[in-house]
Amino acid sequence: MNAAHYQQMICLHFPAYGFECAALNWQFQQDNAPIHVARSTLAYFEQRGIRRFNNWPSPDMNIIENVWSILARKVYENGRQYSNKDKLKEAIRVAWANIPYDKFRSLCDNFPRRIIALHDARGKWTKY
Repeated sequence: MNAAHYQQMICLHFPAYGFECAALNWQFQQDNAPIHVARSTLAYFEQRGIRRFNNWPSPDMNIIENVWSILARKVYENGRQYSNKDKLKEAIRVAWANIPYDKFRSLCDNFPRRIIALHDARGKWTKY
């Protein structure tokens, strides 16, 4: 994915819910992946009045990072590779459907501990 494709995705999906939230002093959160901080992406957000949350202490503190890791391990377990995009998409759907609800609940329940660990580490790396 490149910055232009990322901006297209935002254009397609953001209007469905983002502008409703913007009136509530809402900010868009993303990490510092190159496509997220490309000059063209930053200009895209600014031109559309999309406010960004700029000071997230660590992208790895976001629970979704753990979910992506779980998903990737399930999709590629035992060194599995895919011969085409459709097979990969199906494997992702199956893996997603098989992540137990309790796993999501556990990640959410542990979030206060993550915040305390981040505070204790003064914003540096934590075990989470």
